[in-house]
Amino acid sequence: MNYRELFEATKLFTKDEVAYDSAWVKAKEIDWKNLHNLSVEEVKEKVIRFLNRWKCRLPCTDDLGNRIKNTYRQLISHLGVLKDETLEDIDFGEIKSFGNEKLENKEIICHVFDKISEMGAYGYRPVPASKLLHMVNQKLFVMWDNNIGRRYVPKLDGYNYACRFLPRMQQEANEAIDTFIKDRGLDRSDAIKEIENRCGRPLAKLVDEYNYIKYTRRIS
Repeated sequence: MNYRELFEATKLFTKDEVAYDSAWVKAKEIDWKNLHNLSVEEVKEKVIRFLNRWKCRLPCTDDLGNRIKNTYRQLISHLGVLKDETLEDIDFGEIKSFGNEKLENKEIICHVFDKISEMGAYGYRPVPASKLLHMVNQKLFVMWDNNIGRRYVPKLDGYNYACRFLPRMQQEANEAIDTFIKDRGLDRSDAIKEIENRCGRPLAKLVDEYNYIKYTRRIS
């Protein structure tokens, strides 16, 4: 994907009435990094209702509210070691240490993804899991829906998200950066800043918008 394709897709995305772009903008008001400190009512009213605006179809119950709080609390240390990572620059094989554990970045991502997907009596499912993770770290995690996920991986789960989907999204993001650098004569850091400032979104979100237009809406 070159940067022109990316810019065109984001332009189409913002004009698409069913893209739920306003839901993403509104959701930035939620303190996603401190979900464990929200009350159950706040989780229901803010987090679950937000995710359902993206057609996640989650039950707005005390049970799921508590599971979101408790699961997030268990994952704070895992998410914490990823807080400075970005989609375009993360080394998926880099080993991170926390507590008594040493895991590669891709193993950490797989773990948190599967844990979040397992929330709720009937499973939280991998689509809302990707959306919650994206809101926690908008520069690293890329959202998917069923159409997008099935375009890239055989099964929507933590392994495929961490080991196949995100590395492919990194490749797409870096192709956009490299073509922008070639045309504009910028260094990498300035190129990333200009792309994100021009679109008003981090690259991980822009890649999602490209996927949504191409594979969910199928607008060429």
